[in-house]
Amino acid sequence: MKKIISTILIVILALSFPFAISANEENENDFKQNLYMGDWVPAMDTEEQVKTMAENGVQYTFVWFYDYNNEKSRKQVEWCAKYGIKCILKDVHLEVYGGNNAEQIAALTPEKIYEIIEPNLNNPAVVGYNIWDEPGQQSLYYVGMIVDNFKKAISKTSSNLIPFVNLYPPLAGMDYESYMNDYFEKVKLDYVSFDIYPLLDTTQSNYIYAVNTAATAARNHNADFWIFIQSMSFAAGHVEPDLSGLRFQAYTSLAFGAKKLMHFCYKRPGTTGEFVESVASIDADGVTKTPLWDLTQQLNSEMHFLSPIYSKYKNLGTYVYYPENPNTIPPYLNKRLLLNQYVANRSIKQTSSDQPLLIGVFNGAMILLNASEITEKKTATVSIDFRYADKVFITRAGERIEWLPGENGKYEITLESGEGVFVELNETLTTEQQKLETLINEYREIAIWQSTQNEKLFVTQTYESFIEALNAVSPIFDTDNITYEELLPLVTTLKTAYKNIITVNMQYRALTEEFFKDYSTIKTEYFSAESFTQYEEAKTALKNIYDLNPSKDTLTYNRSFIKAYTTATEAAKQLSYTGLYGDLNFDGRTSLIDAMLLFLSCAGKRTLDINQQYAADISKNGSVNLTDAMTLFKRIAGKE
Repeated sequence: MKKIISTILIVILALSFPFAISANEENENDFKQNLYMGDWVPAMDTEEQVKTMAENGVQYTFVWFYDYNNEKSRKQVEWCAKYGIKCILKDVHLEVYGGNNAEQIAALTPEKIYEIIEPNLNNPAVVGYNIWDEPGQQSLYYVGMIVDNFKKAISKTSSNLIPFVNLYPPLAGMDYESYMNDYFEKVKLDYVSFDIYPLLDTTQSNYIYAVNTAATAARNHNADFWIFIQSMSFAAGHVEPDLSGLRFQAYTSLAFGAKKLMHFCYKRPGTTGEFVESVASIDADGVTKTPLWDLTQQLNSEMHFLSPIYSKYKNLGTYVYYPENPNTIPPYLNKRLLLNQYVANRSIKQTSSDQPLLIGVFNGAMILLNASEITEKKTATVSIDFRYADKVFITRAGERIEWLPGENGKYEITLESGEGVFVELNETLTTEQQKLETLINEYREIAIWQSTQNEKLFVTQTYESFIEALNAVSPIFDTDNITYEELLPLVTTLKTAYKNIITVNMQYRALTEEFFKDYSTIKTEYFSAESFTQYEEAKTALKNIYDLNPSKDTLTYNRSFIKAYTTATEAAKQLSYTGLYGDLNFDGRTSLIDAMLLFLSCAGKRTLDINQQYAADISKNGSVNLTDAMTLFKRIAGKE
């Protein structure tokens, strides 16, 4: 009987195990795909503190100084699981603290990492492990090593645990775009997270620049965008946010497509140093609520309501509406800082507002945010004329309603300071309009791509031809009377020019491959040892940089590539030929056969290999021509 029962239990376990794995995998995928509200410093010394944190609306948090062998750590994760809070573990055996133990963590093998994370592989409350907070650009090499080993550790499991890395905001002297691109190139994660805390006496001047740069990098790499927001006061003038300040940061982030918002911080991190006079939702004792608790709860509640609506749509880009009065434009919206703006929001026919708006564009939806200076507490009176709208729905402060037009047919709203709304559009188009919009979308995709590019990465002539074709479309595109027949030939020309663009990298890769092919048969014995050694060294250096071929072109790489190619080809030109000039068949003498070979080469009837080309350059001017052929003929005939 016991054997029968054991057999039944084994069968049940065998059948249920895949479903358990699948459920956990589904849980991790849900976290990755949807909008979640997180926190950096939790209050979790007791179960009651975790319950209070869940009541505030924190959906995931970071478990500090986690050690599976420590009962307190295990309890904290259990409490989080009980109250529906997901965890990213700051494991003492796996996290880099302040960069001090980077080499030690980078040396962990996939097998060792697996040993560390194995107890939580199938724990639905655990969604990831914190790897490194704010690595410098030079440290991304180590970050990449750790992340790669982490991925290998879970590669044979069904787990989608996240190796979490958070990047710096733009610092003085930092090339922020380069920092972001290096992160994706070296770390190879499908998201980017960074922190920026903009609430000062006025909005931090590089706030939108930073968010735009990170979001654009994420979009360019088909990655998700995560961001920490300022939810407390602390040193260096960072003020205590009110509800408008919290909403301003949240809707700014969502306008750029953010999937995860994280409070810095739910709990006051300490009572000394930069946190002496800080105010957070929960004080440093982990128990005492401040007035901020209700405000962050309100924001979290609004984001929870919006999440299933927002997560259905894909962010396409973001742009700023600037009102006519330049005095209303705050410094943080300086146009020089707003690179790579989204173009051609065809859903909107006309916008009017007495304050600047930040407009996040999605497929079939958009975010409208009052982008006026948050400290001045200005309302924005907005009027929008939608081009194809049939029905419009608006989600505002945790409520979704149909947005009806006024008597003038326009959609009007007053946005409070820092307020944002999520607008969904049901658009009805005729067949002709659909054809036209399909064509416009083709133009738009190319225009968006162009807005993210550095023209110095392309061969000038091909890029200028492309820009000429792009500029030919733009003026017509901006009119409301455009027809499909007018636009079709222009977009066709644009698509051809787009396909014909050549990057500098492509150009020099082709030149290098041709160079290697031409010189593949060169023989050492026909050249001086010194010149051949210099040639070999230059060719090796060129081969090394050719093999690097980064996934994303950079000016730095291109400069190095061009220099290496130039050095190698110049070294080839300086090869000192020591053989007999004119002896093209290398039999130790010159004859009519050599002269005929040279004449045929000059006539384009015969191709000389690289050794013969050096032997044929009788005039020693770096080229082979009829003068060399005539000189050789005269020499053979005894005329010279």
